[in-house]
Amino acid sequence: MDKIFNPSSIVVIGVSGRPTNMGRNIVANLLDFGYGGEIHVVGRREGVVFGHRIRTSIEELPQGIELAVILTPAHTVPDLMDACGRQGIHRVVIESGGFGEFSAEGRELSKRLRAVAHKWGIRFVGPNCISVINMNSGVCLPFIRLQRDTLKKGRVSVVSQSGGITLVYINLLSGVGLGISKAISMGNKLDLDETDYLAYLLEDEDTDIICLHLESIEDGRRLMELARSSPKPILLHKTNVGQASAHIAQSHTAALANDDRIVSAAARQAGMIRARNFRTMVNYAKAFSLPPVKGNTLVAISRSGGRAVVAADMAAAFGFDLYPFPRDFREKVKGFFRAKVIEPTNPLDLGDLFDFVIYVNILEECLKIEDVDAVLMAHTYSSLLERKGSHRLANTVRDLATKYNKPVALCPFSEGEEVLSLKKTLDYPTFSEIEEAMEALAVSRDYYQARKRRGVESADESIAQPGLAIQAADLPSASFRPSAPPSPSSASFRPSAVLPPSAPP
Repeated sequence: MDKIFNPSSIVVIGVSGRPTNMGRNIVANLLDFGYGGEIHVVGRREGVVFGHRIRTSIEELPQGIELAVILTPAHTVPDLMDACGRQGIHRVVIESGGFGEFSAEGRELSKRLRAVAHKWGIRFVGPNCISVINMNSGVCLPFIRLQRDTLKKGRVSVVSQSGGITLVYINLLSGVGLGISKAISMGNKLDLDETDYLAYLLEDEDTDIICLHLESIEDGRRLMELARSSPKPILLHKTNVGQASAHIAQSHTAALANDDRIVSAAARQAGMIRARNFRTMVNYAKAFSLPPVKGNTLVAISRSGGRAVVAADMAAAFGFDLYPFPRDFREKVKGFFRAKVIEPTNPLDLGDLFDFVIYVNILEECLKIEDVDAVLMAHTYSSLLERKGSHRLANTVRDLATKYNKPVALCPFSEGEEVLSLKKTLDYPTFSEIEEAMEALAVSRDYYQARKRRGVESADESIAQPGLAIQAADLPSASFRPSAPPSPSSASFRPSAVLPPSAPP
C-alpha cells in the first residue's frame, strides 16, 4: 500500500500532447500538488508534456518504477499491465472504464487483468476509478484537473467506490475547514477493496477519521472485524440500498446490492457510524474533529433568546441533560448584564452582552465545571459592527476547547457571505444549524460511550483539528468576577486572545 500512496517514482501511461487528453491532467495534478518523486510518461506518439518526454513504449522505462497509472482503452490494459510486470512495476492504478461494469466482453477483460496481476504479483487499484490522492506526499492521480488551492490538507481520509462521490467529499471536507489526508476511489475493486484500504488507514499516522462510501461490500466479515478493532472513528455512507439503484450501480461500478437491514445492524455492532447522506457524513466528521463528548451534560450559550429555546428543544431531542447552574454562578453572570432583564439559566441567553471579552470568560467558566461535558454556542452577530471581534471570538473558542479538552460546537449566524468568510479563515469546524451541532455532539457521545463499554481505546481520545497544536499553558485562565463588568482594559479579566468590545453600549 505504501508504494501506492507514497511512491518514489510514477509512470503515467496514456498521455499525449493534445489539450483534451486526460492522461496529461494526471501529470499536471502531480506537478500542481508538489509530488517530489520521478515522473515518467508513456503515450502512442513521442512528444513533451509539462517538460516531461513522452516515451512510446513501457520497455523504454527504467526498471523498478514503483507505481504505474494506466488510462487507455480497456482492451489495451491487460497487455500494458503485462509489460509493467516485465519492467518490475508491481503496483498499478487502472483508471480506464469498460470492464465488468460494462459488458460480457468487459468481464472477460477483468479475468485477464486478474490473471496478469497474479502472474507478476501485481496489486492494483480499480479499474474504472479516479484513483488516489495523498495530500501529504503530493500524489494526486485523478484524470480530472484539480485546483490545489481549493483542497485543504487535513486529518480525514475518504474511501469511496465512486469517483464522483470521492470528489464531492474532498470538496465538502475542504470547504468546511476539515480538509483531507488521503482519498481513494476504488472503482470496480477487482483486486484491492475497502478492507485493504481500511486496514492501511487504521495504521496511517496522518489519518484520524475515516469516511467510507460503499455501493457494495465484498468481504463483510473482514470489514466488521477491522471496524470492531478500530481505534479511529469510521463513518459509513452506504448507497445502492433499493431496487431502483441496483441497476445503475451495477453499470456504474459493477456493484451488487447488499441487504440494507443487515448492513445497518452489522455496522452498529462493529461500532461504525452510518451517515444518511453527504451532509450528515461531513457533519459527523466535524463531530470527531472536536474533543470527545465524555458524558451527557451540556451547556448551551446563545445571544438570541429564540435560538436558546431551539437549543433546549434539541438538547432534549438528542438526550442531553442541561447542567443546572448553581445560584452563585447565576449571580456572577447576572452581574455582567446591563439591563438585568434576562435570568441566566441553561440555555444561557447572553443577548444583553456586547463585550466579547466577558462572553469568552463565561464560556471558560462553563468549561471549567467538571460536570459539564460539552458546550453548544450559538453566536449571532452583525458583520458590519462585530465582524472582527467575532472572528477573534471564534479562534478563542477553538483554543479553549483544546485547553479544556471539551467540545464547543460553534454555530455562527450572520449574513451568508460573512459566515462563509469565517469558515474559510477559521481552523475549527462550525455548524450551520443548532440541530446539526446537537446531533454531532450526540454522535460523539454515543460513539465514545460505546467504545468505553467494549473496552476499545481510541488512538487519540482527543482527535484534534489540524492546527490546534496549543498547550494548556499557552492559555492563562481568565479571572471571573461577580460584580459589575470590569473595564475592557482590565488585564486580569482578559483571556489569552484579546477581544475588543464588539459594539458600543
